Amino acid sequence: MRTLGKTLQNLQTVFDRAAIEYHEKKLEKNKKMNPKYYSDVEFIVQQPRPGSFILDLTSISTTTKKIIDRVANVLKASFDDAMGDGIKEANAITNQIHEIKAKLAIGNDLIDKPTEDNDYKDYAEYAIASNFNHILSIIRADSSGKTTFEITLEGTQKTTLTFDREKAEKFGLAITERRLGQPKLYIAKVEEMNNVMLKAKVFNVQTQKKSSLKFVGGADLISVIPYFEKKKLMRFVACPLIQYDAIDNNAGDLVFVKVIEDGLTDR
Repeated sequence: MRTLGKTLQNLQTVFDRAAIEYHEKKLEKNKKMNPKYYSDVEFIVQQPRPGSFILDLTSISTTTKKIIDRVANVLKASFDDAMGDGIKEANAITNQIHEIKAKLAIGNDLIDKPTEDNDYKDYAEYAIASNFNHILSIIRADSSGKTTFEITLEGTQKTTLTFDREKAEKFGLAITERRLGQPKLYIAKVEEMNNVMLKAKVFNVQTQKKSSLKFVGGADLISVIPYFEKKKLMRFVACPLIQYDAIDNNAGDLVFVKVIEDGLTDR
């Protein structure tokens, strides 16, 4: 029962994320589901069928079928990436930050001439695949044995994906891949700090969105404390965190590089 509940809950979240993107044309991190979208991702649970555990979820809504197609396309592309050679090698985040700091120490070219973000996946693709990946943790567990998970998505088209433990592990590695984007200048209010977890919550005054700001070391976090305590705006360099080649430029996570000291006024 616990396994079924976890599976259905994560599956509902997958469709909720896709529904937000469908209606609002984009998805940002931590975006809440508008109750008026609920009816577009409501499914009727049919009687279980014989054979391990087979459960049918159905809907006749045209909008729901379009949302199912979006989920199917994302999961199929993610599955193909994971089963192929799509996983890229990347240095540890800490090493990448040290390399960026060294380059910035001899000039600001990295900031003045940022690369375009056009080659990144939509954040919605990461959100859909990431929440589906939570379901596969059941298959990846040591106790799973030869358990498999199969899902068939049928909107206007039919897509079937089958996972055993090996495929679930590959999928998880692909989805959890992280690297840093090009360093950029930000102006933000530091609203919360967590010295233990080495992170802060900042309000980006340019996008009017909240983001999580992560630090790779205690010295970096200490350099931010005066802006938090004195309630001053902070101008700083950070790198957007890219997960599964997806980026959220409005509310996505950031990794701190350095403070730019220029005497910004109080909030």
